[in-house]
Amino acid sequence: MAEQGLAQEAVAEYQKLLRLRPDWPEVLNNLAWTLATHPTASLRDGVQAEQLARRACALTSYTNCPMLQTLAAAQAE
Repeated sequence: MAEQGLAQEAVAEYQKLLRLRPDWPEVLNNLAWTLATHPTASLRDGVQAEQLARRACALTSYTNCPMLQTLAAAQAE
């Protein structure tokens, strides 16, 4: 349960950062990864994860391997 609480806090913080700087690839990627892979189903959102990951990949011209991995994870979700 504590893990879920920390993940919810992380998601809220990533969202706050993106409101301040919407084109921050690392934050887009981190939020996408969390939404795509968290073990708690209620915290996963594959659709949003894919949108975020696509944006992160586009901002890095699809050249960042970790961001491409996040996109693949989001698509798998």
